[in-house]
Amino acid sequence: MLRLFVALPLPRDITQKLSELTCGLPGARWVPSENYHLTLRFIGEIAHHQADDLDAALSMISEEAVEIKLNGFGHFGKRGRANSLIAMAEKTPSLLHLQKKVERAMIKCGMEPETRKFCPHVTLARMKPTPEVMLHDYAKKHHFPKGLSYTAHQFVLYSSYLSNTGSVYSPEIEYPLNGGLDEDWTQQAAEEFAMDYTYNYRGQFVPEFA
Repeated sequence: MLRLFVALPLPRDITQKLSELTCGLPGARWVPSENYHLTLRFIGEIAHHQADDLDAALSMISEEAVEIKLNGFGHFGKRGRANSLIAMAEKTPSLLHLQKKVERAMIKCGMEPETRKFCPHVTLARMKPTPEVMLHDYAKKHHFPKGLSYTAHQFVLYSSYLSNTGSVYSPEIEYPLNGGLDEDWTQQAAEEFAMDYTYNYRGQFVPEFA
């Protein structure tokens, strides 16, 4: 069995700037910078023959390069407590369109549709349920970098496994983003699609992060 997910990698200059933020939050388990990514679709454990089908479906995706804009800290959690610190990404039309195509590829391969709404982000740290006020204090001391953006020219099928030191992510197959948008993908359609995709897991911007 393989444990897989589809994601956009981050360039070295972006990971460097994000890694400079990984301090000053008690109880945080900081994600190693080499594990930074923006998940498009978590897959989970599948058989090798299913992975082959998935690769074939993902290979058929034709899409232009995707603009990624990281625009602030955020967190996932509930009831006033956070369990992860994230860098939230803007839901640009090109990003949403790519994610929709990846989701269609999953369904084409017989996978159940994703019921959780897409929340583009990069996980920086995980933690036991922590009062949100601690994240607010952290944000006051660690201002999120301005203009943190890049253009993704590929998306990647990653494998994941647990080691003695934590999760290890390995890029298995890279898919170039050098195609074109579908003819029916108008600006209006993109905006309407974006309205349907809100942050999941109660993902929220943390105040003070602007």
